[in-house]
Order: sequence, then structure tokens, then C-alpha cells
Amino acid sequence: PKTGNEAIWNVINPHRAWTEYTIFDTADVYENGTIAWGKSEFKTLNPGNNPDPKKRSKYDDPINAYFFQKTLLPARSAGEVAVGFQPNNFKDNATQAWQYQPGIRRVRKAPEVGFDYPVPPAGLRTVDDDYIFNGSPERYNWKLIGKKELFVPWHNFKINDPSVKYDQLVTPNTINPEFVRYELKRVWVTEGNLKDGVRHIYKKRHIYSDEDTWLSMTSDSYDAQDQLWRMNMVMFFYSQQSGTYHRGVSVYHNMTSGAYEATYLVNESDKWWELNQKMKKQEFSPQAAERAGQ
Repeated sequence: PKTGNEAIWNVINPHRAWTEYTIFDTADVYENGTIAWGKSEFKTLNPGNNPDPKKRSKYDDPINAYFFQKTLLPARSAGEVAVGFQPNNFKDNATQAWQYQPGIRRVRKAPEVGFDYPVPPAGLRTVDDDYIFNGSPERYNWKLIGKKELFVPWHNFKINDPSVKYDQLVTPNTINPEFVRYELKRVWVTEGNLKDGVRHIYKKRHIYSDEDTWLSMTSDSYDAQDQLWRMNMVMFFYSQQSGTYHRGVSVYHNMTSGAYEATYLVNESDKWWELNQKMKKQEFSPQAAERAGQ
């Protein structure tokens, strides 16, 4: 990449699994040590990562990825289902989502869910924090800082191991560092500065991406007073099933309050990651949301 825009599109579109399916847990850990738990059934389909080159979609196709998420916990939200897709071209389209609400037993078009929309249940991260950064880059001026050597989480098998239980892993202030593996790697540093006249809770963000794969492992996000606010990490591991590096436990720290969220926890899950299994686009439709919610 020669520019920040080229760099951020590499961040948005690295090579990763074609499909994902899991039931994951989420722990929202507060400064006083209390933990609020969530659980979700989750799957995605990324046509551009189809292992068969003849069936792989192109970047000028309308849709980049499909998603499905059913809330199992907390109890107040159990049965809610969200489906939708993310486009390739944000100039002419936006992320589209539909939601099944068990209270009214209907599917409705969801409001805009991109950018700094807070992720339930605790809002300790934004929608575009997923995978460190995703979605439309349009609200920032992007600058390619260049490469640097940095200790980053990498090859994190142990933290995703079912033999490691949550009472060992989920500790105050941050995830138990005994289970996190770091590696000195060369990373690309991409900086985003919020454009004038648009809204986002982050005024500035630094994204650190692996030199070879462009998978983003950590980020620093700053508030309107230029103070470091949130620091995020994704614990990638190499998946033999998909032949790619895959996201594991993802941790989102609030540096001001001392709270953090650990999500995509599968250690005690009913369904560990299943990758590159065939899925159909119909599994991500509003009709699929209605069926899953009933």
C-alpha cells in the first residue's frame, strides 16, 4: 500500500475463513469485579473467501459478507435474532440488517448498525470494533504510518483451549495473561482521524496489522480529548480446518473505567468453531431470522 486508503481496505478485506459457525460466550467484566454474561449462536458467510476460486466472489460484487446472530443470554434478550449483510461498495450501499423480536413475534428492518453503534449487551465496543476494524471507512481520513516491530498476540491456541475454564481465564482488569501468547512481529500501522462534520465516538484510532496477512491484532482508540480510551486485542490462531488464521477470544478494554469485554469465548461452549462448512445465502435472510426466533 502507498496510501492510508489502500491500507484500510487491506485491513477490511484480509484472507480469512469462508464460513464460521459457533456458539460463543461473552463476559463483560466491570471494575468492581462483577461479570455479566452473554451467549450467542453465530455464523457468517464470506463469498470472497470461498476456497474454490471458480466460485469466489469479486470485490465489485454487491455483497461482501453475510451474518447471523441469535441471542441466548442475557435472559431479557433471549430469542432475538439479527441477520444481514455488509456490502463491498459503501458509496452506493450500507450494512443492512433485520431483527426478529420475540416480544412481537415479527421481523423488522433494523436501524443503521454500522460505525459507532454500541454492541449489546454492555456497549463496551462498537460495531466497527469487530475484527479490530470493519465496515465503511468513510468517516475517517486514513494515513499509512508505516511498519514497526511490536509484541502482539499471535498463535493463541491455549486461550481458546476447552481445557481452560472461564474461572481461570476471566480475571479482573483484563483476561488472564498466563493464557495469552505474544510474538514480536512486523506490523503495518494505519491511523484514522475523524473527518470534520461527521460523528464517531473515537476521534482517532491506530490499527496494528500483521505484515503478511493484514489481519489486525490490536488497536488504540482515542476520545474527543485525545486521551487513550479503548485498547482492543484479537487472539488469532491458525486453523487447519480452514487453512487460515482465525479469530479467537477478542478483548475490548475501557482504559478509563477499567472495565473490559471478552467475547468469542468458546472454551466452555456447546459448539466450538466450525469453519469452511457449506452455507447458503438463504440462511441469512429475514425469513431465516423468523424461523430461528420461533
